[in-house]
Amino acid sequence: MGQAVVLGALAAALYLPALGNGFVNWDDDRVLLDNPAVARADGLARIWTTAELPDGFPNYPLVFTSYWVEHRLWGFDPLGYHAVSLVLHGVATALVFLLLGALGASPWVAAVAAALFGAHPLQVESVAWVAERKTVLAAVFFLAAALAYLRH
Repeated sequence: MGQAVVLGALAAALYLPALGNGFVNWDDDRVLLDNPAVARADGLARIWTTAELPDGFPNYPLVFTSYWVEHRLWGFDPLGYHAVSLVLHGVATALVFLLLGALGASPWVAAVAAALFGAHPLQVESVAWVAERKTVLAAVFFLAAALAYLRH
């Protein structure tokens, strides 16, 4: 378990520069900043009862719920949103290590594969762009479910 934590922390540390980023005008404005359900106190009910939120975008209830909770913690300060993405990516990296170990990989092979997952440039968009929260959340839930299935 200690190796998983170290690998997760190292993967998150690789993306520390993202903490200085602001929001990106590709989708961050539409899915977060201009999304009334995120800022409104009653927005959580709307998130879970509508198909499109905001207009023209599919509703991702878990993603928008995470934004709704975070908005209560730090408003629209991008630092908090980026920090959560870093933590989620670190957790996903640790879960890759644990899942590979559960599949029978040697600790060394599992560590190398998890490190490659955590450091791969393909992860940059998912970790450094707030609107891509759905990808890091999906990774955590998928890997945790696969690990739970194997352990069951």
